[in-house]
Amino acid sequence: MKNEEYFPNVGEEGTLYFGIMNMTAELPNIEALIKKLNESEYVSEIDSWYLKYKKYWEKQDYIVPDPEETEEDFLDQLGMFLYSPSGSQYRVKNFFFESPFSCTEPATQVLASSIEYKHQVMSDPREQIRAMDDVKSIVRNSNISGYVQPFARAYSGWETNKIIEKELYQNMGLAMLVVLLVTLVLIANVVASIMVLVCVIFTLVDVAALMHWWGLTIDTVSCIDLVLAIGLCVDYAAHVAHTFMTKTGSRDQRVRQAVQTIGPAVLNGGFSTFLAFIFLANSDSHVFITFFKIFFAVVLYGLFHGLVFLPVLLSLVGPAAYPNAGSSLQHSPHEVDELCSHPPQLSNHIYQEVVEEKRL
Repeated sequence: MKNEEYFPNVGEEGTLYFGIMNMTAELPNIEALIKKLNESEYVSEIDSWYLKYKKYWEKQDYIVPDPEETEEDFLDQLGMFLYSPSGSQYRVKNFFFESPFSCTEPATQVLASSIEYKHQVMSDPREQIRAMDDVKSIVRNSNISGYVQPFARAYSGWETNKIIEKELYQNMGLAMLVVLLVTLVLIANVVASIMVLVCVIFTLVDVAALMHWWGLTIDTVSCIDLVLAIGLCVDYAAHVAHTFMTKTGSRDQRVRQAVQTIGPAVLNGGFSTFLAFIFLANSDSHVFITFFKIFFAVVLYGLFHGLVFLPVLLSLVGPAAYPNAGSSLQHSPHEVDELCSHPPQLSNHIYQEVVEEKRL
């Protein structure tokens, strides 16, 4: 931001907005609120019309706030102050009146007013969240009747940072739970489904590490991409695990057969996915470049865990094959000769299987 480039020692600006209220009765509470903000470690400066108003009238031997002052007296004094050299800067910027008034007339009813403040320079998101919560807590405990709220442009981002970490972990947890349930239904094996989930978790950990190395932060865009990535990276491991369950033999033999059978298709799928977003690499948009970096990492580490890590894991502790694995090719020699001698009675698929079995 240009503000950070040209004014690196100036913190984020904020404003306290006040609604309609009995100003005479609320002046002590407003003064106490300003005092607490001044004492806050996160506030560096306050530009308050009230402090200038008080100083202006105390120089003329008036007590501010005056407990015996009426609302009419206050509006009369406020009008004179806002047309004075020290108060004219606040007349348009910090007040909205029921109707215009001149320098010889009392001020009309105050419909809205404001006080500006600046935060200390902060770069740590957690410190920014504490600063925002501290200001909101001070305002909330100010005992001012009527509407009063702090606002700053930066608060929208700070508020997002406050809840986004919790929301990210929650959404990723729910997504991985769904992955586990779906793979459990489709693969029909608890151990294989857990291994697929482990690959998904490890992929996300590696993606998060590459995000840090690439300078990406946890924001709305990256959170959405990470949740979407769960559905993408599960494919690479799920296909290998399912194919492993359909093969017979020792673990090592089944792994080799699974990788030979489904490995090229998984690799082609990952490469085609990479081609789909490769043109985002030169984008100047934060949204698109974040999408590219995260999904590049997902494809890279998803293929690694699906084609390298999972096969090794399956060869060591892989579950037993399905009970009917390889049953379609288990025929006696007499049945093979009989079937091959009457090919017209067979479907092409079964005929090819039988011929292949006879060849072996």
